[in-house]
Amino acid sequence: LLNFAAMEKKHLALVAGVTVATGLAAWALSRRSQLPASKGLPIAKSTKSRVPPPPVESTIKVSAASTPEELAKAVEGITKQHGHRLQHILDVVEIISGNWERAPAAAELALAGLSLLLGGALKHSMDDDRETFADLAVKTASGAPPATRAAAIDVLLQLYKDRRRSGIPAPRDVLAFTAEGVKDRNVDVLQRACRCVFFMAADVSNREVLRSLGVVEAIMSALRDEGGLAAAQHEHGRQDAAQETGVTGVALECCAALRTFVDKSKQQIIDGGGVGLVISAMQRHGRVAELQSRGLALLAALPVTAEQACALANTAKKFPRHSGVLRAACEVLCDVTRSDPGSKDLLRDSGFEVSKLACASGDRGARDWGMKLERALKV
Repeated sequence: LLNFAAMEKKHLALVAGVTVATGLAAWALSRRSQLPASKGLPIAKSTKSRVPPPPVESTIKVSAASTPEELAKAVEGITKQHGHRLQHILDVVEIISGNWERAPAAAELALAGLSLLLGGALKHSMDDDRETFADLAVKTASGAPPATRAAAIDVLLQLYKDRRRSGIPAPRDVLAFTAEGVKDRNVDVLQRACRCVFFMAADVSNREVLRSLGVVEAIMSALRDEGGLAAAQHEHGRQDAAQETGVTGVALECCAALRTFVDKSKQQIIDGGGVGLVISAMQRHGRVAELQSRGLALLAALPVTAEQACALANTAKKFPRHSGVLRAACEVLCDVTRSDPGSKDLLRDSGFEVSKLACASGDRGARDWGMKLERALKV
């Protein structure tokens, strides 16, 4: 009887607790319904996320009589989401009509805004107008200061960037403008132009046109004169950190762009001392893992001596967690052992260490090349 009474008491307490909790919840819901409506943004019922307010059209109107300040104000402050301001950019560019001296600041702001829109609001709807936008950028920036030319190349980069590397054909005048950027001594223009070449050259027809325009020699010249580029930036008042970052970016993009021309320009690269230029750039920027990865990927397609391969292996060991560096290093070492079997004794110690790191990598490609290198060194 005592046990039954205790159980009954616990049951009654549980029922009472549930009743109280239910009553409190009902009271809270009733109080919430009596509160005034929120003054914030409305809540979408399907996603429960905030719905952004509709874009407010700018009241700025421009015409041929507008001052340069008014033209610049019409295109300033554009972000990736401001697709509704595309017409402002087109109006300003039409007024400038390829004469950037009419409003230098407006020309730069218009191209910078167009680049942002192509990477944001217009990203999935630019295929039909690709050549129109490219022609607009080239005509607006031809002969303009470096900042405007860099903004124009940013536009071309958004138009012809293809992550699948299948390539998008480009008009010859667009390719010629990009090739001139590769020959430029301004770091910002040169870096962007080399990156643009990397994507454009994925298309065979673009690659042949760029090759005929002297892009290969221009890239090698940029690698050869990297110190001069740094000095030139210093003379123009660039800060040391920005200067170093820009020159490192030039070396990185040069290696990536040059790799796309190895198919038919391999001998030209070898005769021009391309192997030494790439290794020197990698040594100057020894702490930049991405540069080491791209440099090694280029060297994997070029003849490398056993001594150079040994030095590259010792450098690759400094990046034990970068699968790109390890994979490319294994590929270079495999090529050297295949072309020069007598180099295995020199490469065995450093090669086994690199292969071990590659086999422990989370990247499947790096593991495969690590196992290939291990087998090549054991034979």
